[in-house]
Amino acid sequence: MEKQISGTGGGFTLIELLVVMGIISILAGLIITVIPTDKGNKIKCMNNLRNIGLAVFQYCSDYGKYPWTEDPEPCAKFQLLVDAGLIDEPKLFICPSCLQQEADYNGGKFKLAPGNVSYAYAAEPIPLSAPSRTIIAADSHWYGEDGEGHRDSIMVLRKSGAVEELKLAPGDTWEKVTENRLSR
Repeated sequence: MEKQISGTGGGFTLIELLVVMGIISILAGLIITVIPTDKGNKIKCMNNLRNIGLAVFQYCSDYGKYPWTEDPEPCAKFQLLVDAGLIDEPKLFICPSCLQQEADYNGGKFKLAPGNVSYAYAAEPIPLSAPSRTIIAADSHWYGEDGEGHRDSIMVLRKSGAVEELKLAPGDTWEKVTENRLSR
C-alpha cells in the first residue's frame, strides 16, 4: 500500500504529488520560454547601438567627419558605415524588440533599406558641442506606437559614446525626447 502524505486518508499519495509537481514545472518552463524578456532585448539593443557608435567613431577617424548624406532616410547614413567596411553584420541595425527584416547579403555585401533599419540617425550634421547630451542614434519605434519597440523607454547613442536608456512618460513626444534632431 502507498504511503499517504496526509494523516486523514483523503490526501495525495507521494507519487500523485510528484506527478503534479512535475506537470507544474513543465508548464512553468513552457510559459517562461514563450514570454519575451524585454530586459534581454534592451541589453541587445544597447549593444547594437554601442557597436554602431564604434563604427561611427571609426568613420569619423578615417574620414574626418560624421557619416552624413542629404538623403533623409537613416538607412542611407548607416549604409555609409557598411560601404566603408566598418559593419558587416546586418543584424546590428535591427532592435530585437522590432519586426524588421534583416538585410540580405548580395555578393558578400548588403544594402540597407527602411525595412532593414530600426534605428534613427541624426537629422542634421552633428554639432561639435555637448557630446554628453547630443544624440547620434536611437530606437526609432516610439513608445510602442506600432506594437514594436520597448514599451517604456528608448535606447540612445550619445556623441560621447555612451549608450543609455531614456524612460518615457505617456505625454512625451519623439521631438521632445530627441530634441527634434533625429530622422526616422
